[in-house]
Amino acid sequence: MGDILNCKNKFSRHKFNTPLTSENYAQQQTHAKYFEEYINTLQDANGIPILQSGKKTGFLGLIVCLRNISRIYHHILKLANVLVCNKLYNIINCEICKNQLVGEKMPLLSKIKNKRPYLKSSDDVCIICKVSESTIRQYMNELKKNNIKQFLINTILRRLSSPFSNNTMQDHILTQEIFDNHRTQLCKHIVSLYIDVRLFYEAKNMSSKDDYICQKYTKLILFSHQ
Repeated sequence: MGDILNCKNKFSRHKFNTPLTSENYAQQQTHAKYFEEYINTLQDANGIPILQSGKKTGFLGLIVCLRNISRIYHHILKLANVLVCNKLYNIINCEICKNQLVGEKMPLLSKIKNKRPYLKSSDDVCIICKVSESTIRQYMNELKKNNIKQFLINTILRRLSSPFSNNTMQDHILTQEIFDNHRTQLCKHIVSLYIDVRLFYEAKNMSSKDDYICQKYTKLILFSHQ
């Protein structure tokens, strides 16, 4: 349990002692739920549930930390949504389409914290990004293939279920081409940009040298100029 909450070693072979990534998120979340259920079964010497005893503070803290594993991961995904929303908002010229990107206004305290007025993504943008993320994770082992971006775009678009189908958008595309209207173009832009963000991240990870000799054998051998 302590390894999951203090995992820093990228090279660890222990399944619990590795940083949280999109690849191991599901497994880490399963382990976190198991540990939380285990804590709920603990009792003190008098048979009182540990979470109702005088020693509950530390165990409650563990539960909060375990639940934060999921929150941290979803917060990272949310940041990607915000990045896509803000970048597209500055590119698109159609005001109606711009408004489709934006959700509720960001609270004043969040604006102050971010030091700039980031836009909050609309529900439709969040759904598209969520479908994009799950699709990218499904084909994670095929990211080095040729034309993978176009393949992902086509796959994601087929999985979307009528985003931006509100009355405003319906009226907006009424006189436009059926298969190439602003709604379709908006979806393609969001998916394409999200894929760019994720592929950049994955490419950066792939290109990094994970097996530096000096990181594995620090005091055992000479380092061959590494």
